[in-house]
Amino acid sequence: MGRIFWVMCWLAWFLSGCERVEEAPSAASNEPAALMQLAFPGWKPAGPESVREIASPAEPGKAPETGSYTLSPGLVLIPGGDRVVLVVVGVPADAQGNSQAGHASQAQLGTYWFEKRDARWFKVAEQPEFAQEGFSGNPGELRQVELGGGKIALAVENGSCWQGSCGSWLTLYAVGEQQLSKVFGDLLSSDNEGASSGCSDLLNLGAGHQQRVALDDYSSGSGCYQIVGRWSIAPATAGPGQLSIEYGGLQSSAEQVPALKKTAVPAKAEGSEGEKATEEYLVTLSKLQQQQVYNYANGRYVLLKGTNPNPGL
Repeated sequence: MGRIFWVMCWLAWFLSGCERVEEAPSAASNEPAALMQLAFPGWKPAGPESVREIASPAEPGKAPETGSYTLSPGLVLIPGGDRVVLVVVGVPADAQGNSQAGHASQAQLGTYWFEKRDARWFKVAEQPEFAQEGFSGNPGELRQVELGGGKIALAVENGSCWQGSCGSWLTLYAVGEQQLSKVFGDLLSSDNEGASSGCSDLLNLGAGHQQRVALDDYSSGSGCYQIVGRWSIAPATAGPGQLSIEYGGLQSSAEQVPALKKTAVPAKAEGSEGEKATEEYLVTLSKLQQQQVYNYANGRYVLLKGTNPNPGL
C-alpha cells in the first residue's frame, strides 16, 4: 500500500507540474457576429469597441499607412467544405466610432478564413485589407458568385453621382485559399441625365426622336447618354466561365444645322443687342445595344471581343 501511495503522489505532482497547452480560440457557429468576435476579440457592433487600427498594404518603397476604422461584417462567403470566409467592412472613424467618411471616402475590405474542426470554428488565415471600394464609406452591394470549376468570387457593385452625372462599377475578386485577388473591374453603367435640363428632356423623348437644340444648350463633346450594363458568368466545369456584359440604353448624336428661326443670343455687354443665332443642333436619339465578352486567363478576365460604350466620368 505504501508503494502505491507514493506512486500516486508522484503522478499527481508530475501532472500538476506539466505546462497546460492553451487551446486556440474558436467559435461555436459561423454566424457573422460570432466570426467577428473570433477575428477581433472584444469587438462590438458600435462604439469604441468597433474600432480597430488597420494597416494598408505598403507600396514599393513606402511604409504602410495605418488608419482607424469601425469594422462590421459584410458577407460570409462559402467556398465549400468545412471553410468559410468573412468579408469585413471598415469605415473611416475616430476612436469613439464616429464616422469620418466623406463622399470620396471608400470602405476598406478585409477577409478572414475559418475552418471547422470537431464542431468548432477556428481562424486559419487573414487578409486585413484586400481592396478599397465604394463611396461615403459604403462599399456597395457584396455578393458571392460562382466562377465555375469549383471557384467562387466576391462581386462588388457600387456607384455615385457628381453634378448630375452618375456611374456604377463592377469589381470581381476571386476567392483563394488565403487571399482574394482582383480578376475584373470596369465601369458598368452611366448617365448624364441630371447634368443639364437639355439632356433630361432629350432622353425622355426615347429612341428614334429628333429635336432641335440651341448651341448653348447642348454639349457636342459629351452628348447625352443613359447606359445600363448587365453582366453574367457562363456556367463552366473545367474553370471560370466567360464573363459577358450586355449594354443597353440611349445615346445622342448631333449635327450643326441652319436654324429654322433665328433667335437672339445673350448680349456680351449690358445694353447692347445680342446677335441672332443662325445655327443650332439637330439632335438624334438612338438605341444603344452592345456586348463585351471576356475569357479567364492567367488569373484574370481578359477581353475577347466588344467595347465598353460608357464614356467615362
